[in-house]
Amino acid sequence: QAVSPRRYCFLSHGECGCRFLPMHPKPVIANRRLVGSVDARLRGVFLAGRQRRCLHGNSASRLSAEKHRPSPFGQQQGLWDELNSHAEAGSSRSTERCFFLLAEQAGRRTTMLYNTVLKACANSGDLNRAMGWLRRMTSCGVRLNGKTFGKILESAAKDGDADQAVLLYTTFSFVGGDSPAANMVLDAFAKAGRPYDAEKWFYDRMEQENLATPYTYSTLISAHAQNGSAEAAMQWLEKMEKSSQKPDIVVHNAVLDALAKKGAAEEAVRWLEAMPSKNVQPNQTSYATVVNACAKAEDADRAIAVLRQMQRLDLSPSLITFTTVIDACAKSGRPNEAVHWLGELRRAGLPPNTAAFTAILDSFAKEGLASDAKKWLTQMENNGIELDCVAYSTVINAFAKAHDVDGARRSLQQMVLKGITPNSVSYCTVIHACAKGGKPDEALEWFKKMKEEGLSGSVVAYNSVIDALGKAGRYTEAVAMMQQLKDDGLVPDRVTYGSIINACAKRGQAAEAQRWLQEMEKQGLPPDVVCYNITMKAFGLCLDRPKVLGLLQRMEEVKLRPDVMSYTTAITTSFKVVASTEEAESLFRRFVAAGRNRPDQFLAEVMKRAVGEDYFKKLCEELNVRIADDQDRKAIRIAQRRALSEGRHRMDSAPKTAGWRRTFCTKARFEHALVMSFE
Repeated sequence: QAVSPRRYCFLSHGECGCRFLPMHPKPVIANRRLVGSVDARLRGVFLAGRQRRCLHGNSASRLSAEKHRPSPFGQQQGLWDELNSHAEAGSSRSTERCFFLLAEQAGRRTTMLYNTVLKACANSGDLNRAMGWLRRMTSCGVRLNGKTFGKILESAAKDGDADQAVLLYTTFSFVGGDSPAANMVLDAFAKAGRPYDAEKWFYDRMEQENLATPYTYSTLISAHAQNGSAEAAMQWLEKMEKSSQKPDIVVHNAVLDALAKKGAAEEAVRWLEAMPSKNVQPNQTSYATVVNACAKAEDADRAIAVLRQMQRLDLSPSLITFTTVIDACAKSGRPNEAVHWLGELRRAGLPPNTAAFTAILDSFAKEGLASDAKKWLTQMENNGIELDCVAYSTVINAFAKAHDVDGARRSLQQMVLKGITPNSVSYCTVIHACAKGGKPDEALEWFKKMKEEGLSGSVVAYNSVIDALGKAGRYTEAVAMMQQLKDDGLVPDRVTYGSIINACAKRGQAAEAQRWLQEMEKQGLPPDVVCYNITMKAFGLCLDRPKVLGLLQRMEEVKLRPDVMSYTTAITTSFKVVASTEEAESLFRRFVAAGRNRPDQFLAEVMKRAVGEDYFKKLCEELNVRIADDQDRKAIRIAQRRALSEGRHRMDSAPKTAGWRRTFCTKARFEHALVMSFE
């Protein structure tokens, strides 16, 4: 081949003696033609009665004997040990380098030497390289044995190439038929994320040939666990127990992992508690998995309880376990507890990582505690943790929640002084701060700076500017900004239209607000409850009772559930226009019948004025309705935080970075701010 010698693939050289290492190995894929070329040679070796060194007999004694067996290369013992160490580490290139040096000094290339290189390929999961070495062995006339086949099959398994693993197994069927080889194919299916194909392999091959071992069941359970199917994992555990195989700690941990991925915290805790009764003692991994399950289920208290139990049993929690608890406390709105567990992490002699500090930083930011967030940013830097855009954007968000535009601006400037280049997230957070602070001109200025830096404006950035203009009653500019959004190739979302509708409502243009509501439907964006509420409020201020009641009816027709604000607006407008207690009572009964049986204090005051306080109390008793109190509002806030952390209402165009996701991932808070500002 007319190429540079150092780029030439040594796998095609045969016995030419070339010592150049491959720079760009030629891709070699297993197929029946290639594998078949060595099939006859292997058959001759095995059928001639040679010792069968397949995957049988891997007992501890044999492994120990092989480990201490003297090297066949005599004086090259040091190089041989280096070759083995590189192979164990899966470092293919270093192993190949030692191979050529050893082969040159010893003057011969044995099967053991080639198999050691194949071991490196197997440990690194490099099937392509392993097949290349197999071709070289056959072209050089090197004797092949069971270990050769085993290492190639292991390469396919670790590479997750299940189809090639099946091809190798079936082609070399005369050395197949044993549990380790069949388990390797099962591993390949599991690694490829194909648990049901693994089951088919079990039933078609392993069960019929009686090749199942405890490792077989463990692999099937782990495959379903990785796929998040806890039910299937537990079913295979039951099958394992019925087959007289004893599940070990690895199997139980696989079931716990499946429950954790499912978010079934209670089931995971029960499983952990039941393990001792099955003569299996939970280890550090077991407890860490359950802590993770509780954190995923937003159950910080249970995660803390499991961690404390872990400490009482002298099972040292890892850095990841501590960080998981810190993050759970932060997401549940308990920054002080998150700080406490950071202290526990330090007392355990573990260095806090970026994730732990970021979780604490974010918890203070979500509560709008800008000064605390700023303090923890300094703590991060003092602990040698490199600050990035996400950390600074989180602090800027804290200032935004506190309506401190100057603080947000200073944080961005400090970020630039530290040599950190702001990204679109950083600018969008400052723009949002200006919008929340009621400074539309500054929001526009920062938006222009972002564009000047060559950063493309996202829908979120446009929405913040439109919101700021809308709150200031600058309807014409808000519409112009929306047109600019479209010119940039972006698509307006519900928040965009909501801001425009809010701008119309602030100007008292109820008909214009309804026109934009209809425009949303034409664009394939069904208006949500908040958009309807803003429009209803605009007509309510105009005392247009038919329009208000018509919009309420329209919400029910399009399968939206009107909320407390919807009915409050309808009852208030209706009573102001016709002063009918019967209509007010009828609307209230509709509200309760719709499943919204928790009126807030404001709706209660409206009803008291409409029907009288005494009659309203009797009505509540009749309908079994209780007025929402402070405790209910606290529960609602906790639910909102959980929704925020899970990102259930994430904006369609929100960036995926952690700090920005937690800033803008819910439309609920933004929409609530729109309605409250309009009121």
